[in-house]
Formats: sequence, C-alpha cells, structure tokens
Amino acid sequence: MSRSGAKKVNERSLQNLRPFPKGVSGNPGGTPKGLRKTLQGDFLRELSKDFGAHGAEAIRQAREDDPLGYIRTIAALMPKEVELVRPLEALNDDELSAIAEQLRSALGAGSVRAGDSTPRSPTEVN
Repeated sequence: MSRSGAKKVNERSLQNLRPFPKGVSGNPGGTPKGLRKTLQGDFLRELSKDFGAHGAEAIRQAREDDPLGYIRTIAALMPKEVELVRPLEALNDDELSAIAEQLRSALGAGSVRAGDSTPRSPTEVN
C-alpha cells in the first residue's frame, strides 16, 4: 500500500481485462434463462388456486384474529399515488361560460337522461 492508503494498481493485470464477447456469459453456471419467470408463474398459479379454494375463509380469519395486520394488508394494496384528473382546468373562462350556457339551455328545454344527448320535455320524463 502506498502512503495515501490506496492500493497500488498493477498495470500489467489491467491489460488482461476485456469484456466478454456478445452472447457469452461471465457466469456460465448461473441461473438458466427464463427460470425466474417460470418459477414466478408457477408460484402465482398455485397461489391463485389456493386462494380460490380458501381465500374467503383466510380473509375472514385474518380480520378476526389480526385486525391490525388485516388493515396493513389492505393499505399495502392501495396505490401509493392517486392521479388527479381535472378535465376542465385547461378551459378559459369564456369556454367554461359557453359550456354552462349550453347546459342551462339543455336543462331549460327539458330533462336529459344519462347517455342521451336529446333533451326531452318534462311531460315525457314522467
């Protein structure tokens, strides 16, 4: 070691370093390709079968025996972020006023059923 405490690098040993050729693994005895996906798939299929057979009872038992763990599990399944969508935010005041006027006109001409853009008279509603 040098006085600075860093190890001295042998320049000759660095000359032997080179990347592996394309398609050649540096760990030939490593995990076979696709094994992790196969294992995960098998596990999830079996878990799904077991949950189908015993899930409702397991949930009931967890709720009764460990209410705090039950709530933690529910919280862990909830999304961490919620996307807030505001479709009217991009409209200016004139555009919002025009939409409001169109709605007033439609409501004034009669009721509008959900999914029906044709206004109907009040006598047709009842």
